[in-house]
Amino acid sequence: MLFRSDAEQGRASGAAVNVSIKSGTNQLHGSVFDYDSNSFLKARNALSTQPKPVTNLMQAGGTIGGPIRKNKTFFFFDYQASRNRTGEDTLQSVPTANYRAGNFSASNIKVYDPQTGAASGSGRTQFPGNIIPASRISPIATKIFSLLPLPDQPGESSNYETSGSQRQDRNQLDIKVNHRFTDMTDGFVRYSYMGGNTSDPPIFGSLGGPTAGGGGTAAIGPSRIQSASSNLTHILSPSLVTELRAGLVRVLITGYPVGDPNIASEVGIPNADTGGFFSNGMAAIQLPGYTSLGIAATVPFKIAETSYNFVNNWTKQSGNHSIRWGVDLRNQIMNKYQAGGDTRGTMNFAAGMTSTTGAGTGDPNSVASFLLGLPGSISRTAVEQLGGFRQRSYYFFLQDRWQVGSKLTLNYELRYEIMPFATAANPGDQSSYNANTNQVMMAGYGSINKQLNVNTDYKDFGPRLGAAYRAFNKTVVRAGYGISYNPLPVNQLSAAN
Repeated sequence: MLFRSDAEQGRASGAAVNVSIKSGTNQLHGSVFDYDSNSFLKARNALSTQPKPVTNLMQAGGTIGGPIRKNKTFFFFDYQASRNRTGEDTLQSVPTANYRAGNFSASNIKVYDPQTGAASGSGRTQFPGNIIPASRISPIATKIFSLLPLPDQPGESSNYETSGSQRQDRNQLDIKVNHRFTDMTDGFVRYSYMGGNTSDPPIFGSLGGPTAGGGGTAAIGPSRIQSASSNLTHILSPSLVTELRAGLVRVLITGYPVGDPNIASEVGIPNADTGGFFSNGMAAIQLPGYTSLGIAATVPFKIAETSYNFVNNWTKQSGNHSIRWGVDLRNQIMNKYQAGGDTRGTMNFAAGMTSTTGAGTGDPNSVASFLLGLPGSISRTAVEQLGGFRQRSYYFFLQDRWQVGSKLTLNYELRYEIMPFATAANPGDQSSYNANTNQVMMAGYGSINKQLNVNTDYKDFGPRLGAAYRAFNKTVVRAGYGISYNPLPVNQLSAAN
């Protein structure tokens, strides 16, 4: 949540939402609510052969607020439970039974033996009858195909239709206590919690693949967001008010592979399971022309963020001037456990591995390459160190709202912002390429400090000017001008290691 001057609420992020939570009163009040939407009355996809997938949304909860001590202390509490089931259909491509057995005799695409001909691929001979002998088929490929569903639709592509459901459960609550210390001083404390659990499994189970909705990031995982804030407002005089705020936000978002964590080792892929956070699940297997297998490269992930800030605002009323000034101090701690590539490995079974120079290629060549255990390319990301950073920001403002006359109002403000570059949590947590020296700069090593030697800009002054003029009783003309500064997005920082 952003705590800035009225004109600046939400400006930095461009899409911030400010939420106000109710306070209790001297009377006890409450409410209950329920909303339910289900698939019973929804039409089935006319193009689908699958049963209508279940889609349900339920949101229910209630609120209660009242006095703890009349005229002094009040409470307010709310709770909401959400249960969302989103039915999904998808049409994918899987190899036919004959192709899985190495029988390509019905195809006009020729499959060549890579053990014949020159190393360059020229001069190869075709497998007799366009059939790969059973003795040449990799037991790993056989095991994987035994776990992969067969086509349930005609044809060699777009031949497997299935449905599924994305599940998301959420529990949310807020509790707020207000207290009036004196006629001049009041304040509140507030705690909010949101716990969620999302499940969007892959269509091929432990073998991975896309979700039933066609999404590429199939995963399960809990998330938790907690926030707390306090506020104290004191009236020093009829014309001078000060406000103190403090806020804390903790965010945890996770995603994990679905299915057997040891599946890659169990089907026989050598050195698949290296142990640790990033090795569980199926390696990525790409057969051009068919739906890819494996877990998304972005999974697993665990993103933990802690942010807190302190705000002090003052308001002075002097004649037709309303003067406001204040300070906003922020600190953000980010720890991101997510690789930039596939830590289980990626194997691309290119068609050219079972073709020959000058011959046409097609989907049978990709399947044949897989059956022979000959990927055209392989890659694997090794995580040596996880990235994290610490970032502090300092904001100051002075603002005046001047009622010049009955028709003209002027708003003018000067902001001063100090946003140092993020500091790496540990040496090496961030890096950057220096094109001038053709070197990679590692934060915290040698002459490179933990801020990658990025100097802080202390000249970020942001003037603002606004005017409103009532030309006629029903016509107001407004104009404004301002300069703003935006720091690097969080994701750019955390991914730069």
